[in-house]
Amino acid sequence: MAHGWIPGVWPCRACDHYNPPHANACLTCRAPRQGLNSNSDPALAAKPEKQARSRRRTPAERMNKSEREIEAMLSCDPMAIVLPQALTLSFVDGTSYRPDFLVIAAGQMDRVIEVKGGYRGPGWEQGIERYRRAKEKWGAWFRFELWTKKSGKWEVE
Repeated sequence: MAHGWIPGVWPCRACDHYNPPHANACLTCRAPRQGLNSNSDPALAAKPEKQARSRRRTPAERMNKSEREIEAMLSCDPMAIVLPQALTLSFVDGTSYRPDFLVIAAGQMDRVIEVKGGYRGPGWEQGIERYRRAKEKWGAWFRFELWTKKSGKWEVE
């Protein structure tokens, strides 16, 4: 008996039993459906296994080339502790600013450092604007420094 006129019905190659479209294996002999791949009907394809979640990167792993260069320079001082992205300052409007480095010297929070390398693309102006707002608001508590790289040399503002 031919069932070719019923859409999606497929014959088992092992026992010649006709199976419904949703079956991934023969309902009679449990033989896997032949020709089922990712190019066929997605409802019939086996679901892919879930990938394991990747762990979050630490602030040190998120640093760019310019920030790693500055961290190496700051770490030369044995009396200073350099913490990457360890402080978040929140503004009243709901935005926040996270400086690139917090430097602790002599047991006190000494400096907040923002690093700007040669990149001048999207987001650069926003970072500078938030740095300036934070300096204006919390300048009495921290010494703010903006390190910019110009012509291959670092300048501190």
